[in-house]
Amino acid sequence: MAELSLGPTFIVSDLHLRGPDDANQKLFLRFLEERIAPHLDRTLVIAGDLFDFWYAVGDEIPEAYEEVIERLSTLPRVLWLEGNHDIGQSVLLGERGGLQVLAGSLLLTCGSLRVHVCHGDQLDRQDYGQRFLRKVLESQGVRALAARIGSQRVQSLGTKLASRSRGRQGGLEGRDRAWLRQAELDAQDRTAQATDLCVRGHGHFLGWWPSGLICLGDWLSFYSYLELQPVGQPIQLRRYLPGTNTDPLLSSSAVGELSFSELAE
Repeated sequence: MAELSLGPTFIVSDLHLRGPDDANQKLFLRFLEERIAPHLDRTLVIAGDLFDFWYAVGDEIPEAYEEVIERLSTLPRVLWLEGNHDIGQSVLLGERGGLQVLAGSLLLTCGSLRVHVCHGDQLDRQDYGQRFLRKVLESQGVRALAARIGSQRVQSLGTKLASRSRGRQGGLEGRDRAWLRQAELDAQDRTAQATDLCVRGHGHFLGWWPSGLICLGDWLSFYSYLELQPVGQPIQLRRYLPGTNTDPLLSSSAVGELSFSELAE
């Protein structure tokens, strides 16, 4: 686990970008230009699943993602935590300009806040399928097999599987409440040990719970992010609204899960 002291920090997750023709990818690049690039003191943390699928093979960056990687590397500081849809980039990219890719979790200090950030796909210890799949994909044998198959074929197959998985989840109703319960229990344990907040992606829930759990939502439905400031109002969940100077505030306190109807108000 990496431990860092940071200034103003913006945290996003589960963007699931798919290439230059993807409207969300274009929106995220605009977010970088409007919210991150003009402010040299800001750190961007990406808590996993930046892309819909990328299993890193050799030294190849998929052509569909080159623009995003290039832009992130030109920013002052970006910390990207691998998720379950993006695996191996910490080995392939490591540090590239201002971009640093981490395979594990992050414990950051912002002002007086201690914040634990991870993607969250390993939180539910009863989800044996997810945990087994992650171990298999990170194994040397599968990495060697992927190298023999080739980056383009792996990427094509993985993209199709990711699309089918997203279709099976069934939108909002497909979110895993069992995972959310485990995330809350994990947050309770960590906040009892001098951690103020536990920030998670993966579940596609959006909200802030009294346990200290903050779920970041996603950029498929919410276009949400967490803003941490070392002074003033330190914790704010916001929704990105392009072309504006200030994004709508979703929450600055523990209010539980946020719904679409609340976002529309």
